[in-house]
Amino acid sequence: MKLNASFVALIAILLASYASLRAFDDNKPDSIVNTNNSNAIGGLRLERNLLVEQEINAIISQWFDDELERQGGKFKSHGWWPWGVNGFDYDNDGDIDLYLSHHGKPGGKLLTNLLQQKGALSFKPFPQIRLPGADDNPEFFDFNGDGFLDIAGLSDEAKAPYLFNLQGQAFERKTQHTLRPLSRFNQLTDFNQDGFLDIDGGRKGKWLYIPSEQRFKRDKTPQTAQISDLPTDYQDFAAKRKKASSKNRFLTINYLVHAQVYRKQLYNHQAPLDLNHDGHTDILINGAGSYGGEYHSTVLAYTPNGYVKANKRLKLPDNALIIYVGDINLDGRQDVLMAGDNGGLFINSPTGFIEKRNGLSKFISRRAPYAIRAFAVDFDLDKDPDFVLNNPRKRETEIYENLGNGDFKRIFKSFSWEANAIWITDINNDSMYDVIIGGAGKQFKKSVAVLVNQSKAKGNFLTLYPRASFPNLYAVNVLMKVACNDTTLMREPYWHGAPLIFSIGSSSQCDVEIDYGNNQIVTFDKLKANQTYTLYQNQKKVVGYQPAHSE
Repeated sequence: MKLNASFVALIAILLASYASLRAFDDNKPDSIVNTNNSNAIGGLRLERNLLVEQEINAIISQWFDDELERQGGKFKSHGWWPWGVNGFDYDNDGDIDLYLSHHGKPGGKLLTNLLQQKGALSFKPFPQIRLPGADDNPEFFDFNGDGFLDIAGLSDEAKAPYLFNLQGQAFERKTQHTLRPLSRFNQLTDFNQDGFLDIDGGRKGKWLYIPSEQRFKRDKTPQTAQISDLPTDYQDFAAKRKKASSKNRFLTINYLVHAQVYRKQLYNHQAPLDLNHDGHTDILINGAGSYGGEYHSTVLAYTPNGYVKANKRLKLPDNALIIYVGDINLDGRQDVLMAGDNGGLFINSPTGFIEKRNGLSKFISRRAPYAIRAFAVDFDLDKDPDFVLNNPRKRETEIYENLGNGDFKRIFKSFSWEANAIWITDINNDSMYDVIIGGAGKQFKKSVAVLVNQSKAKGNFLTLYPRASFPNLYAVNVLMKVACNDTTLMREPYWHGAPLIFSIGSSSQCDVEIDYGNNQIVTFDKLKANQTYTLYQNQKKVVGYQPAHSE
């Protein structure tokens, strides 16, 4: 009997997928592996809080049942597709609340953090239903300057609303306008200098906030970064590569001159890109085509005669995707992680990059329908970056401890949801970063893992809540400099108002400088280590957390 060739190919793909999932299933029944107890070299410990997981999973299960009934007893297309985990402090009590989102009909679910009320980590469902979902993740920021964080639903397919926070009691849709076709945005900025935050949507234009109308108004003019002295071969590069191959239909190309290659990385200061360590800013042409398109990373180095391609001299492949740039081994040079078949972990040296092969490099040196993501986070306050790695559409997440010299040890792995399943935040207010993973567990579509950081701190910290004047109360886009001994750390505040946790080593105190722009710099001297401060534009300093709406 002859079988149709396409049918045979389909069966082969399904068998390969099944085999890969079985190979990943190291610890039945819940497909979660925690190897902390065998970690004799390092000291990083992330412990699952099973009671909180059960609490959250019960909320998700009830949500599932309610949605199934609402949709007539059977889920249709996008009827139940859990997609993302993130959060924000919607009620201004100082605790980060969780937000679970769908790529489809169920929208979003807000879970209130009861840490202040109960004295222990616990969650309950926010009573309001029909909150927005997103193609990527919703974003949270203060639209109208009232000091409460609002919800921006984002989708280029559905008409996801944006909702105003009514002082932590409810969320209200004040207009029928949406941010469609925006599924994610590049940055918040103030285009018209009225003080209110506007949305930079990149190629899809910009959205200006109109306070008198309580809405965002779209300007379709593309917002694209212009880089001078770009060689002709790399101008309109995405269009050229799409023309070269039909597989590149989803190819996006970014022209970067800073070290932050993925906006949702935890440390969000855009340090100049300097991969050859010559003091001049390099240009990175970085792009990936989802679902089979090419990966591309070209480094253009500065010369007096213009920019020239430097991959060969740097010993970096150009057919892989740079997903992280930063100092991994604390030698002062920028190292890189690259995703794709030719990717891996590359440590910078005076003679070029040196590839390090280990479990971390193996995880990222693969192709995937979506690009693999790398989140750098200093879990144990030893000043070097540990990594949470996520392969979205392959539903895999692994966490690695940095042991120094480019060596890493895997301490955790699990299944995860298919897009934005990773949320790294201080969920229990101890100034140590924790991890929430959507989809980790036996009930993949109805579960999360709550990993609470139990590491022994190897250094000191400084936790800061920056504040600015109305209407930008959360101080979005200011630059913070923390000077400790001979080290200066630079960060920019989060849109969603979470605290900035600085790992300051053995320093017992630090000086802080906040650059608000327009030649206004505010300084705070000798802030004590292992303390939390709220810092205001008028130079007021408060020990501990103060909500943005309180001033």
